[in-house]
Amino acid sequence: MWFFKIFTTIAGWLTGVNLSGLINGVTDVIKNRQNADVQNHAADNTAGVALGTEYLRGVQATNNIKLESRRIEGKWGPTILVTLVFFTVPVGFHFSAIVFDSMPLFGHIVGSWDISPLPKPFDALEIDIINSLFYIGGGLGAVSMIAKAFIRK
Repeated sequence: MWFFKIFTTIAGWLTGVNLSGLINGVTDVIKNRQNADVQNHAADNTAGVALGTEYLRGVQATNNIKLESRRIEGKWGPTILVTLVFFTVPVGFHFSAIVFDSMPLFGHIVGSWDISPLPKPFDALEIDIINSLFYIGGGLGAVSMIAKAFIRK
């Protein structure tokens, strides 16, 4: 910076033009433009923060409504009943029938029920549903037991 001051002073003596004033004017214009850009970005950021805050308030209100709805439904609300009736019970019956048809218990001839497995993409889904009962049920049981152990201090 000191080099430019010396250079402008010497150039001003030689040419008779005040170069430092010209350079200061140009830098002031650049600084003013940058300050205006900063103020515009600050206004944009303020608007973004306000929008984000309102969005989070809306999400919180929606979650509170869902929680209240689940509390009113109780343990056996329509969601659980529909899931059990239309998904879990039929999958359980089909899976159980396949398993029992493959076992020679009490004089049963293996394969005599002639139960066909589900088509290709759904056979894996049936196994996943059965597995989820064990994974989720076991995990919830473990978490419940740990919670009870720490609550009873």
